[in-house]
Amino acid sequence: MKDFSIITRTKNRTIMLERLFYNLCEQKYRAFEWIIVNDGGEEIDVLDIEKKAKSCGIDVVLIHNGGSLGRSYSANIGVSHSIGKYILILDDDDFISIDFLQKANDFFIHNKDFGAVTCYSQIVNEKIVEGKIINCGNGNVYKPSTSDLSIIGLHIHNIPTCGLIIRRELFIRAGGYPEFISCTEDWAFATKLIQLTNIGILSEVLAFISKRIAPESFYKNTTSDKAGIDTHLLDELVWKNNRVREELNNNQIRALLPILGFIALQNQEISRQFILLNSILQKIYRFTGAKTIAMAYRKVKQYFK
Repeated sequence: MKDFSIITRTKNRTIMLERLFYNLCEQKYRAFEWIIVNDGGEEIDVLDIEKKAKSCGIDVVLIHNGGSLGRSYSANIGVSHSIGKYILILDDDDFISIDFLQKANDFFIHNKDFGAVTCYSQIVNEKIVEGKIINCGNGNVYKPSTSDLSIIGLHIHNIPTCGLIIRRELFIRAGGYPEFISCTEDWAFATKLIQLTNIGILSEVLAFISKRIAPESFYKNTTSDKAGIDTHLLDELVWKNNRVREELNNNQIRALLPILGFIALQNQEISRQFILLNSILQKIYRFTGAKTIAMAYRKVKQYFK
């Protein structure tokens, strides 16, 4: 059994996928398998990279989706074909430090009660010119928050997929990536993961996120809009609506309203705080995973400090 399963989603971005192949060839820790999920792209170039990877001594599993089935489906189907103890979703345009796997393995050996580990992640600005990747300098560094875990959103928003390695059993318990979300599935998944386990941190840059500047359509990052619609906002609304429906069915919202109202009244800006009650309530469950009224009370009280 391999220690790590690296799941890569790709579609017609051979240049990026080939760079990732060379990146994996350089890894110091070799007990990993590479699951490539071709999400409806051309097969010939991916087959060529699979051949190169095998000649480099990498165990490869290549999956061809029958058409473009989306990021979440591709991640989940990749995990279902993997055997590693730890899961890393590493897309074709991202890459990792040559010792990330080694350091993550050491962390898990010495911290058996942690279900996942993350690191700092560096944005790398790039553009594609005549079939070559041109480095345009570094951007921000994502540093997961460890100082204020009461607002879990600060923690989650700074954990890109390429910088998060998860124990297999925790990935499965969290239900995998939600397939009703198209581009912020990692954020929705992380909100579930944080309710199940502690996430450790390696306080150094070990993962790299490629961000293309004025890219061709098939090299663009999976981010902003489709037909003028902000995809991130749309995904967040879908996720929020599903979560609110779950809470209504469990009567959790009705149980918390009196407590939220009482705390809001303690604030001098009463009217403004009441207007914010609904968003506060959503933040409690989304960011803290509060499961009892007492816990929710503490979290909301802390929110108003």
